[in-house]
Amino acid sequence: MSWTSTHGVAVIAEDPNSFTVQPRAGYAVVSPVSAGTLEGKFHFTLPRPPAGYNNATNISIEFTSQLATVDEYHVYFGNKEKSSDTNLGWTNSQSQALASSVALSGSNAGIDVIVKIVFANQSSSINLWSIGLQYA
Repeated sequence: MSWTSTHGVAVIAEDPNSFTVQPRAGYAVVSPVSAGTLEGKFHFTLPRPPAGYNNATNISIEFTSQLATVDEYHVYFGNKEKSSDTNLGWTNSQSQALASSVALSGSNAGIDVIVKIVFANQSSSINLWSIGLQYA
């Protein structure tokens, strides 16, 4: 087994005008700009696994939240969605098996994990530490 991961400060808001991303030492703080947009999707680019590890099997998201939840994730290789899970309701760090195992063989495409975060109100926030995929 092997993991690849990226730091929370690597987060990219799909709608940067609706959310603030504040890098901190060891994590990034994400919060909504207004009460009009309380959910959004956030991208994390992950490095490819070492040679010989061709199947993504688990996902790990390390975070703490203040009235915010990680509601879903989507794993993309290039422009193809390979695995996703919805209605998660996670309020703190979680690690779980991917909804479906993801084969990498024959692909040199980049890896993008998209996470949907739902905020309860404009004062809500989430501290993102890291996100990773485990490979077999």
